[in-house]
Amino acid sequence: MKHSFLLAVLLCGLFTFAQNGDTGLQKPVTTTAGPGDPATDSIYIPEYKPDSTRLQQSISYNMDGILQLQKENREKQKRAAMIRIAIGAGFLIVLVIGLRRRRKN
Repeated sequence: MKHSFLLAVLLCGLFTFAQNGDTGLQKPVTTTAGPGDPATDSIYIPEYKPDSTRLQQSISYNMDGILQLQKENREKQKRAAMIRIAIGAGFLIVLVIGLRRRRKN
């Protein structure tokens, strides 16, 4: 009974997660619209020229933010390294004290 239930669950999962059969490559859609086509004439795309001073301010602001994040990460890493070194030194002191006590007895 347990084996048939396990088989049913496995087969159900197999059929549930199976891929569709229509995943083959499809031909790309090509358009034959020319310059005289009314569909392309009605589309107006204005020329975009970004404001250079605004762009420079945005770039510098983003770079300052990135540098600040890097500085904070370095400080966190230094703090974590110091904590690890202190823990290691503490364990070394405990080891030395333990070995000295063992020798006295």
